[in-house]
Amino acid sequence: MLKTNTKKARDNIRAYIVNNTINEDGDTFPDFSAARDYIMTAYREEMSGDYRVRRAPYMINSYGLFRGWASGLPSGMPFDYFYRPAVPVLGDILEESEEERARYTERQAEELFSRLIFRELTR
Repeated sequence: MLKTNTKKARDNIRAYIVNNTINEDGDTFPDFSAARDYIMTAYREEMSGDYRVRRAPYMINSYGLFRGWASGLPSGMPFDYFYRPAVPVLGDILEESEEERARYTERQAEELFSRLIFRELTR
């Protein structure tokens, strides 16, 4: 099992993001930086009309807004774990055994995976 802050775990998360992000033409991205820029631009554009973001951005938990946006399954984004089992995906990323995977509920796996993705995207 990898700790979530190890270089290998971070590299696995970045690879997951690159491999699961598709632009509007159906193409993948050559590297993490391009995929990150695409995701964060879409997030900012879609959330810029949100009253809470415009009114008082300093009062809002940016992770909470991001997770809400991600759970809406924006097209071409790497957030389909909200709609399919998240435990196996997270387990693969963290290289966990079946026993280690069994300690997560689906909701816990979604939450942890969302936090890990958000952390990498905002680094």
